[in-house]
Amino acid sequence: MRKSLPEDSSLWKCFIQGDDDAFASIYSGYIDILYAYGKRYLADDDFLQDCLQDVFIDIYKYRKTLSSDVNIKFYLFSSLKHRINRCLKDIKTNAEKASSYDYKTFGEFNLSLSAEETLIRVEETEVCLKLLVQEMNLLPSRQKEVLYLRFNSNLEYEEIAVLMQIPYLPAARCYFAPLNNCVRNWKILQQKSC
Repeated sequence: MRKSLPEDSSLWKCFIQGDDDAFASIYSGYIDILYAYGKRYLADDDFLQDCLQDVFIDIYKYRKTLSSDVNIKFYLFSSLKHRINRCLKDIKTNAEKASSYDYKTFGEFNLSLSAEETLIRVEETEVCLKLLVQEMNLLPSRQKEVLYLRFNSNLEYEEIAVLMQIPYLPAARCYFAPLNNCVRNWKILQQKSC
């Protein structure tokens, strides 16, 4: 997924100052992730396309009044969500169109993943779990015990500290230290595979 980058800020500023190439860059850089986000709410492609078009028309039309200091991705996501909700509300109040839409599925956020996304997530999870097991096998016995008590027994840190007769902060550190190592090693592994 595309992240907002520092150069996006200058792109946005160029856009609100009237640069049509900047607008085209914003559109092409964000349309796919906005579409994917909108599909989580709407099954109707035509309706979603209309909402996306409205968002970009509005930001183009009102660009001179927009703030120059925004996170583009957040602004576009919130604009799309707002547009979808406003259009759904308009449809619900319009008796002529109301019968052509299924409101049980419209406007509800859908967390289902595509087959490709699911496969990628399964593979990433397997790699992460293998890495986590390797990291856990390197841990001292006390850290392993804290992780066991937290994950397997669902004990709170205060309870773990009392049970192991250690202060609260060391109990929390025993939990977070191996997880931080796993995240660090995971990032290194991702960089090597790219």
